[in-house]
Amino acid sequence: MNLLLQNLVAWINENNFITDTEKLDVYEDGAIDTLSILHVGQGDWADLLWPRFAQYTGDTLRIGDKVVKNFTLQSLGTVDNPNNYSRLGTIVHEFAHSLGTLDFYSYDYIQESSVAPWDIMATSNGGFPTQYLKAKYLGWDLDEIVVATSGEYIINNTQSPLQNVIIINTDSDDEQIYVEYRSKSGDYDINLPDSGVIVYRVNTHYYGNTEGYQINQYNIYPCEVHVFSPSTFDQTRLDDENRYVLSNSDGIHPSYDAAMNFNTYTEIGYGTTTPLFDSRGYELKIKITLISMNDDQVKLNVEFFD
Repeated sequence: MNLLLQNLVAWINENNFITDTEKLDVYEDGAIDTLSILHVGQGDWADLLWPRFAQYTGDTLRIGDKVVKNFTLQSLGTVDNPNNYSRLGTIVHEFAHSLGTLDFYSYDYIQESSVAPWDIMATSNGGFPTQYLKAKYLGWDLDEIVVATSGEYIINNTQSPLQNVIIINTDSDDEQIYVEYRSKSGDYDINLPDSGVIVYRVNTHYYGNTEGYQINQYNIYPCEVHVFSPSTFDQTRLDDENRYVLSNSDGIHPSYDAAMNFNTYTEIGYGTTTPLFDSRGYELKIKITLISMNDDQVKLNVEFFD
C-alpha cells in the first residue's frame, strides 16, 4: 500500500494536479486532512484494493508542502459488476473514519453487531448514523429531551432538527439509554428495514464495538453501543444472579427487528419480553411504551420503577 501511495503522490506532484488554491489542511496541522483514492474494479477481503481508512506509514510524502497521512481507498466497482464494496454506504463509512468515527461491529466476529443496520458505522447499507454517533463523533447538534420522570413524551423522527432524541440517564455516569424514531424514507434511511422507535444503550467509557460482546476482566461488555430488540434477547442467557450474560459465541446478530411500531411490538423494558439491561447485564427498571405514531413523530410513555 505504501508503494501505491508513493507512486500516486509522485504522479500528482509531477503533473501539478494540485495547485496552491486548494485547501488541503483545514485543521492547519501540516497534514492533508484525508487523501481519498477512488479506483475502478474491486478487491477481495483484506487485499490491496480492499476499501479502508488507514494511515500512510512509509517515508515522508508531501503534496505541495502538506504531509500525506490519513487516506481512504474506495472501490467504484465496474459497469458490469457493481459490488458491495462500491456502494455509496461503503464510501460514506470509510470517509466517516477520517472525521473521527469508529467501527460499531466486532473485528473478530464480523457479523455480530446489534447496531446494524441502524448506523452507517456498523453496516454498508447506507442509512444515517444514530443520533448518539452524530453528536459525539461528527459534531451535529441534537435537540435532545432528557427524561428523568415518568410521563408521556413526543419526539420527531431523526431527520427533523427539533426534539429528535430522548436520553435517559442511568445510575452509572458512563451509561445512558437513547430513544430515537427512525423513518424509512429519504435518500439514506430508505435503506432501513422498517420505520419505528429504536432503543439503545450507550457506554461512553468505551470507543466503538470492535471488541465484540465477550465480557472483559471488569465484568463488563466492552461495547460502546448496544441496540435492544426482541431477537437479541434470549431468556436462557440469564445467570443465577439474573444477569443477562452475552458472549461472542452466542451470535449477536444485527437488530433487523428493533423498530418498535404497531406492526411489530409496542413496549420494551421492565416487565416486557424485551428487557433493557446495563453493560454488566443487570436489568434496568425502565419501560417504554408506544402510544401513537405518524410519519413525522411518535408519542411514548416512559415509566420508571423502584
